[in-house]
Amino acid sequence: MSDQNNGYDHFRIRSLMEHLPPLETVNPDTPLRFALAKMYAKNYSQLAVVENGKCVGSIDLNSIYIRLKKAGEEQKLGLEFMDLPVKVFMNKKLRYVDPDDDILKHIEWIAENGFAFVGTSSEIIAVVTNYDLVHFFKAKTEPFLLLREIETCLRYVVGQKLQDRELEQALTSIASIKGDLQPSRLDELSLDDLRQLILANWSKLHDSLTNRERTDSQLRAIRDFRNQILNFRISLSDDQLSELKDLRDHFIRVADDVHASSIVSTKTSFAIPTCEKTVGSDSRIARGLIGTGVDSTKTKGLEGVYESNKNIPREASEILKIMSLIENKLRKVIKGKPRRESEINDALENLFIGAGLENDFTREKERIIYSTKTYVPDFVFKRIDAIVETKFCDKKGKEMEIISQINDDIVAYKTRYPNLIFIVYDIGIIRNIDQFKTSIENQESIVIKVIKH
Repeated sequence: MSDQNNGYDHFRIRSLMEHLPPLETVNPDTPLRFALAKMYAKNYSQLAVVENGKCVGSIDLNSIYIRLKKAGEEQKLGLEFMDLPVKVFMNKKLRYVDPDDDILKHIEWIAENGFAFVGTSSEIIAVVTNYDLVHFFKAKTEPFLLLREIETCLRYVVGQKLQDRELEQALTSIASIKGDLQPSRLDELSLDDLRQLILANWSKLHDSLTNRERTDSQLRAIRDFRNQILNFRISLSDDQLSELKDLRDHFIRVADDVHASSIVSTKTSFAIPTCEKTVGSDSRIARGLIGTGVDSTKTKGLEGVYESNKNIPREASEILKIMSLIENKLRKVIKGKPRRESEINDALENLFIGAGLENDFTREKERIIYSTKTYVPDFVFKRIDAIVETKFCDKKGKEMEIISQINDDIVAYKTRYPNLIFIVYDIGIIRNIDQFKTSIENQESIVIKVIKH
């Protein structure tokens, strides 16, 4: 599975094609029952409809479902609909993509419609689905997420086990070795810096990490994995990825043990987040912003099959839809300068409804009690475990207030929902967006979107 990356070329459609299943087609006059049988047998959610060597449409569970639901068609067709030809249920809204096209160019279409054909109407090579995109981006990003979790856990352990003065001395020592300016935060250290710091302060950390040689070997392996994918642009093999997951699980257990045995720290200068993980589970990655659509449930019956198969692309595409709506359309639908946050939420709700998400969210209905306070999220998407929260930056000095609000919200919302999207609608107050976001966006599955009016 190891392959030499060619940078940007690995985001071409062709980079997906080696993992795509063989193309399956049907004739327009093929009875629906035979098309469905082929789809079930192959576990496909769509088929190309080809006549005289040319693609004239597609048949998918969505198009079947829509046709059956039109004006009580179930009653009119009865059970005989299974014998109707495929052309009755055919979808003619198609997109053809070239193998050399940029994946990102078509991602919004695929997120919205579920799939696109690779090739032309006269020569279809393959079908790219939302499910394929989920697995592609999961494979691309999973090693980075694993490395980030490991580094987060290491920083947390070091930050908890060393006193302020000891930590300051350790950072000074690292700086003297590197010949650089003294780092003031743990998150300024590289993975190998952390390794050296841990070994140099082993007497303070050995009770948590237990074996010095084993820890050194583990951290060197992690460093090598990081260099392989970042510096040499070589993908990890399946065995390497499995080893990295095991290392991630190990250091999460270490961090969890430290967290459980520590008195709550009063240190704030290093802002090390805690690590929460169920041992042996990949749910944080699978349910993160990129991998939300990996899991699927299967039920029987035409409507049930439609709903369950639809969930494969929909779980993946819903996050993409939400992000796209926020980035590309929210500002456009707010004509005048808003006077209150509710106006932004009204516009956002209309966008969600217009995008077909009306049954997927609730607005300002759920109550989350944390400590002595009750939190009311603006929008909750339960099926994908996500919250969308808006903030309105409408006056000077409100940036810090919003940062404080978001940090409080994160603590409360994370008790129920792993995926958080914060929209900060700014009317010209925030000058440095990157600095604003960096002060918050330091945890997995938390996204900050600053929309300028």
